[in-house]
Amino acid sequence: MVQIFVAYRNGESITAYQAIKLKNYKEISTAFDKAELFDHPDPQIALPVFPKSNKNGTAYFSHYSETPPELRKRNGQMQMNRDMSLTHKLYAQVFSRVRTLKIAAYQHNTSKGQEITLHIRNAKIEAPVRDPKTGIYYFIDVLLELEATSPYHWFYQWNGRLALEIKVTHPIDREKRDSLNQLGFQIFEIGFKQSTIKKN
Repeated sequence: MVQIFVAYRNGESITAYQAIKLKNYKEISTAFDKAELFDHPDPQIALPVFPKSNKNGTAYFSHYSETPPELRKRNGQMQMNRDMSLTHKLYAQVFSRVRTLKIAAYQHNTSKGQEITLHIRNAKIEAPVRDPKTGIYYFIDVLLELEATSPYHWFYQWNGRLALEIKVTHPIDREKRDSLNQLGFQIFEIGFKQSTIKKN
């Protein structure tokens, strides 16, 4: 069974921990016939899911037993195809909670860099972006919605947002990079080693 850590509510990404909090406060329904959470942003293929946690306290989403098994298998395979390593998932969670971040921007083909401070309004994990020309969905590891930047001109140059891509086993593929750039997303790639975080 594939464990799903990010679902979609009204097209917006939500983590399992956030969903459990909403469930506990009775702000969302987890009844199958009133489901508000889905495993994909595209309503044509999305299946309803509900949040739960295991005995270790790890929160995740699960498909309902009422959903036909062949559809659960289909969407589970899609999840596996874009599955991330443990290190990848944990760093995405970490960066989604940061409110101030310093990065360095380097000029092309030079070692000269400029420090940029990001003041973050909001962050979304696995934020879906649909290419209207192809209908393909791309998932940004962490999409930062910015409050401001220092120097300030970067905020306007990036349209008030920055796409963080976390590199653990491989860099972002060229098709995804080119498509997101054409759709107006500035990408900042951060690299980590697979061994940075060890599984107990």
